Order: sequence, then structure tokens, then C-alpha cells
Amino acid sequence: MKYKNFETESGIVTNKAEFDGVILNDIFEHLMFQVEIVEGSISVFVKEANKEHFDNFNTSKWLKIAKELVENNEVSLIDTISGTSCKLVEESIEVEPEIKENIGEFTTKRKFINFVTGLKSRIRILNNYAYIDGKQLSGMLEGSKFKITICDGNTINFEEVDTKLSDKDMIIRIIDDIDSMDVTGYVQKFIIPVLKFYTENLETCYLEVDHTKPIDKLYSFFDNIEMKTPEISERTSSILDALFSSENEVELEKESEVEKIIETESQKLMRESFEKMNIEKINELKDRIGNVEKDIQKSKIEVKNNETKQSNLIGELKILNTRLDSFNKIDDDNGYSFFIADEDTNDIVFDETLSKLVHKISPILKLNPQALIKYLTKGFFSIKIINKIDDDYVSKNIINKVMGIDITGDIKIVTSPIEKDLLAKDGYLITDSDKARVISFEYRGELNWHQLVDRMIRLGFTQNPDFNKECGSNSYETKYDGNKNLDITTTNKI
Repeated sequence: MKYKNFETESGIVTNKAEFDGVILNDIFEHLMFQVEIVEGSISVFVKEANKEHFDNFNTSKWLKIAKELVENNEVSLIDTISGTSCKLVEESIEVEPEIKENIGEFTTKRKFINFVTGLKSRIRILNNYAYIDGKQLSGMLEGSKFKITICDGNTINFEEVDTKLSDKDMIIRIIDDIDSMDVTGYVQKFIIPVLKFYTENLETCYLEVDHTKPIDKLYSFFDNIEMKTPEISERTSSILDALFSSENEVELEKESEVEKIIETESQKLMRESFEKMNIEKINELKDRIGNVEKDIQKSKIEVKNNETKQSNLIGELKILNTRLDSFNKIDDDNGYSFFIADEDTNDIVFDETLSKLVHKISPILKLNPQALIKYLTKGFFSIKIINKIDDDYVSKNIINKVMGIDITGDIKIVTSPIEKDLLAKDGYLITDSDKARVISFEYRGELNWHQLVDRMIRLGFTQNPDFNKECGSNSYETKYDGNKNLDITTTNKI
């Protein structure tokens, strides 16, 4: 709610008033609260002389209550100048009368503006309705007449007069046809020239429609540019006059000529602006492409430097591991046995055909041919472990030890009876009693069989002949006597 002023009974108008604070509480008796209207809002406060006393109380609370009492007209206001009583006057809000729109029965795609006619270059705007013969709309409607009334909101009424040859669906199709007809410009107006309407006085008129050319939409962005009205030649003017005159009407399409379009100053400025924008965009894209190319070259150098750094670190790691191994430090028995099979070479035969293929695809994949050949032909070692004490359980710490046996190599678990059931926080429970208790790994890297065995032993793993035999070690062979079915097992040193 907005407030206008305070007004006394004698008609004095003011924007300041006051009231006795006793209405709030007895403690404020004779304390005059000041009220002022500022930009339609009420402001309540106390004078500077009373502020020291008023500050002893909850000022924000009492000022809020005082403002609400004033707004609800529950206090006796006094004019601060005349000392007479006054009342609060609210600002009146004028309500504009509601204008009811005249909405027609049918909706058009483009706006139908008016029916226009002309006589010797003078345009006369008629009422918002006109008539048309049905034969202009369809051969089936010959002998009928329609009244078209232009309404608000891109709507019209389309009524058949005196006959009933059409239905609603046909009228909708006719309106769609009119909506799609070409327009012709005449003194900054656009009309449909192929349809001739007439008034009640049988004067010929044409339907004016809203039509905006795409180029005109762009002109609207240049508000500061004065648009010049294109000049019309005398011949074109005479043709249009003949079109709109009531005497000797001629067909527009037969008489009009296409005039050469001359670029105006605003069109030239707009074209130059677009050309400048295109050039700036092209330069921006070129700069961005150059920056990305620089980043790519920089990343290539960084990759190469990182590869060199990685290679140096791997060499340093090998030296450190060798020095550590020289101390012959072996961890305590961790309770797990291990077995490492001989190298499996994948049975890949590297012949001349495979060599040609490798050298052909290596440049495409940007790979070193020799490194690729080495990767394809190099075999892997199968490492197996088992818990010697409780084969239903395996420690995560043990698995991590095996996985970290060579940080520069590639090692993964290939077969394992480990289930997802977490046992405590440091291991896994093997829940399926039908599964083998052996966990198998595959290792690919620079370490040979002897180095792998040495590292496993240093990590606290032990070798067990029974486990080796169970894993199919080739150190155990079975021989048969020719006459007796007797197994004789020999054991070789590992």
C-alpha cells in the first residue's frame, strides 16, 4: 500500500505528523512519535531530544509496532505545524477499464490489417470488413458470397452470405490458401493482388496483410540509421494507380515490371558491418588454432621429457633394488607358499609375414617396431600362491605384495577363488568350498624366472614341494615299469 499525505479537517495537507506514545505503552507517555511519508512509504522515529531515553528500550520492536498502528489508523495523528488532528490519506490507484478484445472464429498465420483502396495515388482505409465472390476462392463456390471481418489477435470471421455451399473445414482450407498467397508492395503497404474484394458500395478493395522481409528484420538493429523510402518511378506509380482505380482495372502481374534494386546507405553499412565481423571471427579462429597447435607441440615435448625421466627412474630403481638384494635381507615367513612356472611364450611364431605387418602398422599407431615385436614375442610367468595355514582366507596385504613385485612390469590376477565377502578389514573369505584355494597371477616384465623366485623369497614366501607338484611343476616326472603299474616319482632341485 502506498500513502499520499496527511490531511487536517480544514484541508491542510502535510507529509509530517506525530502521536503520543502512551498508546503503545505507559512508559512512553508524553513521548511524541514522529511520522513522515517518504515516496509513498511511512517512516516512524523519535526526535533527537527523546532518543537518549528511547534507546533504553527495544527500539526496533516499538518502532515496528508504531508503524503498524499508523498504517491501521489506530492512533490519533496530530499535524506537527498546526497542532490539529489529521488523518492518513492513501494514494488512489486508477484502474484502467478493461477493453474486451474482439476475437474471431478463425486464426490466421499472418496478420490481416485492413481492406484498402486507392484513387489516383490517394489511399483510403476502409472498415475492417469486405465481401468477396466465392468463385475467386473455389470453383465449387460459384454463385456464393462471403463476408470477411478482421478481428483482434490475428483472428477473423469468415461468413457465407445467403448460401450454404461451404463448411468449416473448407473455410479453414481457404484461409490457409489466402495466408500463403504472394503479396505486392504499394506505398509501404503489402496487399494480396490476386483477390479482389468489394465494399457494400461495390467499390473494389484489396486485403492488406502484415509482411516483413527477412532483410527488414536486420534493418531493425540499426535504429540510429535513417531508413530512406525507395523512390517509385512514374511508370510504376501509374500501374499501381490503375490497379486501385475504379475505372479500367488492369491485372497487376501483367503491367508491373521488376525494377533494379539499388543498395541504400543503410544496406551498405550493414553489409560492411557483417564483412568486418566475419574477418574478426576468422582472425580469432586462426589465433585459437595457433595456440592449440603450440599446446600440442608443448605436450609432445613434455611427453618425450617424461619418457626420458621415466627411463632414468627405472634405471635408478634397478640399481637400488640390486643394492638392496646384496644385503640378503629376507622377510619373515608370511605363511604363504608360492610357485612360478616356466616362461610361457604364447606359441607365437614370428615369421617374415608378421614382421612386415608389424613394420607396416607401427608408423600408423606411432609405435616403435622393435618394441612391438618384443611385446608380441615376449612370454609371461605364471605365479601361484596359497595360504599354508588357513586356505579359506587370503590377506589383502599378501596380494598387494605380489602385485608390487615389479613396479615397472605388468602383473594381474587371472584366476582366483576370492569372493566379494570382506573378512574383517584386511582380507577376503573364500566362500565356495568347491573352488581351488590357489590364487594365480600373470607377470610380464624384465625380470626372469630366477629374479622372480628370489624376490618372492625375500618377501617372505616359501617354496613347498607338495604345492609345486600340485601346480604341475616339471621338476616332478612320473615313470612307469613295463610289467608293473607302479608310479615312481623323482624330484629335481629347483
